[in-house]
Amino acid sequence: MARASTPWLSEAAAIFLKDLRSELRTKVAVNSIVLFAVITLALVSYTIGPYRIPPAEKPAILSALLMIILFFASMTGLSRVFVKEEEARTADTLRLAADPQAVFLGKLLLNLLTMAGVTAVVVPLFSILMEFHPMHICSFYGITALGMLGLTIASTLIAAIISKAGNKGALFPILAFPILLPLLLATADALSKAAAWPDLSFMGQALGILVSYSGITFFAGLILFEKVWRA
Repeated sequence: MARASTPWLSEAAAIFLKDLRSELRTKVAVNSIVLFAVITLALVSYTIGPYRIPPAEKPAILSALLMIILFFASMTGLSRVFVKEEEARTADTLRLAADPQAVFLGKLLLNLLTMAGVTAVVVPLFSILMEFHPMHICSFYGITALGMLGLTIASTLIAAIISKAGNKGALFPILAFPILLPLLLATADALSKAAAWPDLSFMGQALGILVSYSGITFFAGLILFEKVWRA
């Protein structure tokens, strides 16, 4: 009876706080993502650097590089929200105790917080090391945030799918890449335009694509997650 009277939003908040406390103790996910991103960025800046790219091609190339770094960095840590439940053998308890939608939302909130922190570190560092100065800085950061929102939503659902698999580390990026490819391409294209175009005429189409992707994946996640979680 108590279960029925508990709103699933409250359950989602409880799951988020539980996972947040666990992550603050171990810092496994955030450390792995930040470490991968910073090492990759250091290698890119050392081997390519800001001066080896023709100025005309710089916005497109650097926007693509930024998305590649963020994508592969996210693949190192976002799956932890479900993998750690399976490894600790607490997943079955969570299935019995919480509504599936609450589990999805709680895990998603933690991943969003993680990627927000990572993006806040990586993007300014990327801009400094690569001397990348977008023409429309607010639009650039807004597009990056929307791109990471869609990436995190889709990755959270995929993380639930692979959590029971034997080779989780390899399977996660393999499943995620084809699903995230349209988002990555759209985000990189919008970032290059925000960096180089003198006006913001592209923003309407870019926002439409990114918001639609995030909305579709979020509601698809809420609908499909129960079948994935109970399987």
